[in-house]
Amino acid sequence: MTELINKLEIKKIYYFTQKMQQATQKIDIFCSAIMLQAWRRMNYVFNKKEIHSTLKKTAGQLSALRTVLPCVF
Repeated sequence: MTELINKLEIKKIYYFTQKMQQATQKIDIFCSAIMLQAWRRMNYVFNKKEIHSTLKKTAGQLSALRTVLPCVF
């Protein structure tokens, strides 16, 4: 009888640890997705000016190339 009780207790413990592992895995996936979204949004907000200046710089380089090589562009 005690062996049966021990086996049932072990099954309960195993089931509980399995559910806890599944829950922590879901939380881990959720948190990493939230962190990625936050990083992408912060990167977009803080680098907006850089992207704009890079586009201006690139446009300036293209216009300089057009004056040097008018037949290509």
